[in-house]
Amino acid sequence: MRRENSQRRRPGSREPADRILVVCGGDVTEPSYFEGLRQFHRNPAIKVVIRKKSVDPVNLVAYAAKLRDNDPDSFEDVWCVVDVDDFDLEPAITLAARKNISLAVSNPCFETWLLLHFTNQTAPLTCYMEAARVLRGFVPDYCKSRLDFGRYADGLDAAVERARKLAEPGREHLANPASGVWALIRKFEGGHEPL
Repeated sequence: MRRENSQRRRPGSREPADRILVVCGGDVTEPSYFEGLRQFHRNPAIKVVIRKKSVDPVNLVAYAAKLRDNDPDSFEDVWCVVDVDDFDLEPAITLAARKNISLAVSNPCFETWLLLHFTNQTAPLTCYMEAARVLRGFVPDYCKSRLDFGRYADGLDAAVERARKLAEPGREHLANPASGVWALIRKFEGGHEPL
């Protein structure tokens, strides 16, 4: 026989998490990572959106602003996850500042962020191909289309600390390697450090 609990459950004392929109471009690597992170933190207040066309950083920022502006009360923070790759980021940085959108920039690519889960990568990386090759030294079957967040979860805190040491937030596009994803991770965790 099941016993009914006559006491009401107390509401949690933790502040509710910010509602965060994360807009990623291109393939499934970044969205898979952030969806896994969202589930890891059990945070339904985070929405991850992938933009498959016009993924250059300026178009990504404009798309994120449009999503937010269509429903202005839905999100407290809007982030775009961008790679330096071969893009000139200055126009995207200017637009993001004007539209009040945060950028999580990885130089040269998102795989730089993934590498930081395993090692203190300080040697410059020339391109995605080199970053992926180095990453496969830690994740031999790494594939952009099949990212399992569980393989990165244990190294998350180390990645945040390593990334913080590599570059000044907001200027990751000037350093190689570097990734500003750490600041977005702090937001996922409820941290409120200056970005």
